[in-house]
Amino acid sequence: MAEEHARDPIELVVTSPLRRAIDTASYALGEIPPDEAPKSRLAHPLVAERRYLSSDVGTKRAELAEDYAEHTSLDMLGPDEWWWRAEAGAEAAADALRARRRDEKGTEPISPAEIFDDGLRTRLDFEPEAEFIRRMGAFRSWLVARPERRILVVAHWGVWYSLLDQKSMANCELVRCAEDALVEGDRLK
Repeated sequence: MAEEHARDPIELVVTSPLRRAIDTASYALGEIPPDEAPKSRLAHPLVAERRYLSSDVGTKRAELAEDYAEHTSLDMLGPDEWWWRAEAGAEAAADALRARRRDEKGTEPISPAEIFDDGLRTRLDFEPEAEFIRRMGAFRSWLVARPERRILVVAHWGVWYSLLDQKSMANCELVRCAEDALVEGDRLK
């Protein structure tokens, strides 16, 4: 990355606000001398992974600030929970369902399929596909409207899968793409 940056400097670094993405950005930029490193780095909630697993739940802004505010702007994050949240009441309903199932089954674990069968899994655990697609469209629009010519975006598999027309990427894979490679509208998945 350092050699490429020296030839054609990165003007802006955008990361997901999830710690693993901010850390990956720091690692990727680590070989660039500090006085030559991109000056603008920001964590953007639109590029966070789709909430699918517990690891996709973020860290509150104040906690992120303790570790990252020195080099990454957190200004785009809300003051508290910036990640996708279930609709009001869904968590209590899911907890009640889990308790009822636990009473029925004893100590057997409750499978995710059982929660899904009651229609609560989508409301509780997963960011709805339509919301994720809307968010990817909003991020794409924000990104292409930026004045910078070279932008490094550190995101997650699901984000890139959506934006790059269902191209699967390896962990930490570097992909160069122009604006026209980012899908939009009905092609977002």
